[in-house]
Amino acid sequence: MLGGIYVVFYEEADNNVLKIVKSYIKFGERIRVSKSIKLGNKLYREIIINKKFFNKLSNEAVGYLYIDENNNIVDDENIKKEIAKISYFAEMFLDDSNPNSLKSALLSDEDMQKDRNTYKEALEALEGLIKDGLDEGEKIIHILENMPDLRMKNDEKLREVIYIASEFIDENNYFDDKICKELRSKYVDAMLVNFEKVKLVASGARYYDNIKKSAEKKRKRLSVRFNSKVTIPIFRLDYILSYFKRIIRTYECILKMSNSEYIKRMSTIERENINKKIELIR
Repeated sequence: MLGGIYVVFYEEADNNVLKIVKSYIKFGERIRVSKSIKLGNKLYREIIINKKFFNKLSNEAVGYLYIDENNNIVDDENIKKEIAKISYFAEMFLDDSNPNSLKSALLSDEDMQKDRNTYKEALEALEGLIKDGLDEGEKIIHILENMPDLRMKNDEKLREVIYIASEFIDENNYFDDKICKELRSKYVDAMLVNFEKVKLVASGARYYDNIKKSAEKKRKRLSVRFNSKVTIPIFRLDYILSYFKRIIRTYECILKMSNSEYIKRMSTIERENINKKIELIR
């Protein structure tokens, strides 16, 4: 696992900032303030506005503001749009509170090991079904064998993006368009690994239902029903195959895409998300 510095990019607002933005904030809203974002030769900070429910912040931002290095509200529409484009990636790469950020996608070492163990047990169940005469099981062995490594590879590439972003901010005290472009290139690499994982899962789609049925039949046999050494791996296999089916449903619209088509699709989604963010600027 790649280690390193993990910078907290958004922090609680101090009293000075709270006074400046008071007239822009509605009842029941709370704000966080970013570290500096460099645009041209000037530094700005982003203010994320979230709803507050019972002392907890909602995950989704309901508004954005921008202040300059003198703590003045930025009014220039073009400047606000350009800052929003840069901060979109800073938020995605480094915001602990954003459920769509890279940090939220990372697995701990403990969870990664649990994931490997789950696949190992699922493979044991699959091999048992193959011995029982289920030839279709042979078709997906390579999927179960390769998934943990692909997940780790994806995780490591995401960690690299976060580490480089954090190291840059730690050294320069700002985030800018130059580092944004470098990081996006590495982020695309990580997403291509994820795409590879999705396509690998989809390659076995025709077999999952029948294997699940065979596993369920075996689990219900009197001879194995109370044998945890057999039933637990079968439960793991059923869980994994159900997970695979969810992946296929979620990513159905991109399964036939090439890598270049997938990258174009990513760019389109990013533009749409940035435009949504711009619409929320107050």
